[in-house]
Amino acid sequence: MSWEKLCAPKSCGGMGFKKLKEFNLALLAKQGWRLQQSYDSLVYKVLKAKYFPTNDFSQAVLGKSIMFAQPLVKNGLWWRLGNGDRIRIWGDKWLPKLSTFMVSSPRLFIPHDMKVGELINKEEASWKADAIDALFVPHEAEVLVQHVQRWTPPPTSCFKFNVDDAVFAELNFVGIGVIVRDWNGQFVAAMCK
Repeated sequence: MSWEKLCAPKSCGGMGFKKLKEFNLALLAKQGWRLQQSYDSLVYKVLKAKYFPTNDFSQAVLGKSIMFAQPLVKNGLWWRLGNGDRIRIWGDKWLPKLSTFMVSSPRLFIPHDMKVGELINKEEASWKADAIDALFVPHEAEVLVQHVQRWTPPPTSCFKFNVDDAVFAELNFVGIGVIVRDWNGQFVAAMCK
């Protein structure tokens, strides 16, 4: 019997064995994701102090095994806009609804580390239209104006649950995440699986 057949689910006539390399990579990616998200955990604080004090997990140089998962985590990461102060316009994945999530407009004479926050009118919670039109090719400017959504709070004394998921077809793996916020937008709880 072939290894592929042994690894097939029992419902498909296989034995349900795990593909250990892919399973290990999925577990390492899950740890990498936790290092990217769980800033309050002791493991995060220790590893950050030792291996990546000036940046985050996606730019860290860590031990050999967890580094195998870093490209997988990096490939799946893209920024969700908040105030935009930490997101580089060119070089970070943040642009919604495009295949790469990255800006392809030419940079011209703008600094390479210019932040998205410089394009946001913070008082009105809107884009600076003149800057958007000047910096981006028309189809990217249109994507920004039409597709960026703001989080809206629930009614007073209620909570809002935001759910997101990811499918890793090559690993035969699915993930889901939930975040709960109160009517003021304050974090209450989160879960991922």
